Amino acid sequence: MPSQRTLVKSSRVILFAVISALFTSAIGQVGEIPDPTLAVGLTAALEFGFRIVRGWLGAEPEDVPAE
Repeated sequence: MPSQRTLVKSSRVILFAVISALFTSAIGQVGEIPDPTLAVGLTAALEFGFRIVRGWLGAEPEDVPAE
C-alpha cells in the first residue's frame, strides 16, 4: 500500500503533467519541438520551479532516513 507521501507526490506530478499537456495543446507546436517533448520538458520545469519556491518558503520536508 503506498504511503500518504507517495500519493501526494504522485498526484502533484500528474497535475503538473496535465497542466503541461493542456498548455502544449493550447499553444500548438512551437518551432521544431514536438508536442510530447515540450510537455515532458514543461512538466520537469514545473516540478523544478515548485521545489525552488517550496525551498524559499522554508517548506522543504525533513530528511527521512532510509529504512
